[in-house]
Amino acid sequence: MSLSSVVIFSKPEGEAIFDVNLTNITALIGGELRRYDLRALYHIHKIYEEKRRRLQRMTKHKPKTAKRLLEKYSRRELNRARDFLQKPTTKIAREPREEAGSHPGESEGDKREDSE
Repeated sequence: MSLSSVVIFSKPEGEAIFDVNLTNITALIGGELRRYDLRALYHIHKIYEEKRRRLQRMTKHKPKTAKRLLEKYSRRELNRARDFLQKPTTKIAREPREEAGSHPGESEGDKREDSE
């Protein structure tokens, strides 16, 4: 099954520069410097790293249980990290549009007129 869609590219109105570090994202958007804190993400990583370390010691005595728990905690860490990152990236992507006066997620073609 193949899918296709029409993508309409528009000319960019400004520029944005990003510097991603271990504990923050620094952005220069429209000449304004902004910082986004990622310390909570690093904290999530450190917690699950410690849990994995403990479980890896357990593989010698209970390998099936350890494998199941390692998969569970690895999946849980990934889900928490994705959820954490989705929120600031959505916020960063919406800010230039909000400053320009349009509503987030709405382009010129999306505006509808109410007909009664």
